[in-house]
Amino acid sequence: MGAFFALEATRDLWAPPPDIVVVEAAAARCECPEPPPPAACEVEPGVTIELVPEPPPLPASTGARPVLDGRVILHTDADASWGQGALVVDPDAATFAVSKAAALEAIPAEQRAALGRPVILYGPEGQVCSGAVSGLRVTARAAGDLIFMAEELDEDDANLDPEAADDAAFAEPVYGSGPWLLEAEVSAADSCRGALWAHFADERAPVVFPRGAAQDEVDRQALARAWEQVEATNVYRSVRAEYRDFRSALEGDEADALEVPAWREYVAANRTLEVFRDAEGRPRYISAVLGSPDEFGCGDFDLTVTAFLEVDGDAVRVLSTRLGHTPLAVFDGDGDGAIELITGPAVSLHRGHYRWSGERFTLLEDLTVPFQGCPC
Repeated sequence: MGAFFALEATRDLWAPPPDIVVVEAAAARCECPEPPPPAACEVEPGVTIELVPEPPPLPASTGARPVLDGRVILHTDADASWGQGALVVDPDAATFAVSKAAALEAIPAEQRAALGRPVILYGPEGQVCSGAVSGLRVTARAAGDLIFMAEELDEDDANLDPEAADDAAFAEPVYGSGPWLLEAEVSAADSCRGALWAHFADERAPVVFPRGAAQDEVDRQALARAWEQVEATNVYRSVRAEYRDFRSALEGDEADALEVPAWREYVAANRTLEVFRDAEGRPRYISAVLGSPDEFGCGDFDLTVTAFLEVDGDAVRVLSTRLGHTPLAVFDGDGDGAIELITGPAVSLHRGHYRWSGERFTLLEDLTVPFQGCPC
């Protein structure tokens, strides 16, 4: 009610508003100056401007880089145009490797900055060598007898016989075929052969779990528990069933059957267990491999188990049974508690770089040298 009376009281104060006068004014003309013509691009006659494509992004760095033949791999998807000068064949490489010196202006700045940096190279048992990056090269590699490269050769080189051709004859076709890696040469007092991965010494130090053979009863008990865990996996049971079917199919041929042992004998002859130790020398991780995952099968039974397990006191836990290749090195590249693996054969045909995500291993990089030959 109070509000009502207040409103009533204001009625006597009301007065009509004054007349509104509208004044019309002529709109002033707005003139905007014409934009200046774009500056002409003067290009010299006969000069072609090429746009250099941006290199693909690298996976998230963990502080560790794979190593092939003593060289640190800085980029796994380089371009042939990043190389310049003469082709050079590495006579000591595990596979055929041919490279050119890197054209520094063509490669990404992040990789170019590796020049001069101190670096430490590691193998399965720990540190192999240390030195500094002394040069960058763009490399193409090929494995096998290069029989499929023969058609690239001139008949005068080798009469299309790859075994008769020298390395120089294959340099051009191998480099031209790719893929290409950007590799860092390392100047070191000791040989870096046998190294699997590298870490720049000016970054946070890695945690390394060196590989070692079983030494005492503690090791043997850990290995026994690990193998029991592997035998309980679906992958192991599946491989066992496939092997028995494979062997049964050969029973009609007595000679073939004699070459294929029973399952227990096969396991005993083809099982490999490796221990990776912590700083106190205790078993921390175990690699359990059945079969030959890093070799070509030519009519032989070629299914495999590639398991990796964690040891925590008396407990053993399976982390993976499907790595595909043999675990060779175990480490924590940046000290964050997530372990990493380098997998592959003893020679440089393949390198896999994995990182544990808490639930599974994630593949960071897969370096596979193209196989140019007959596997059998």
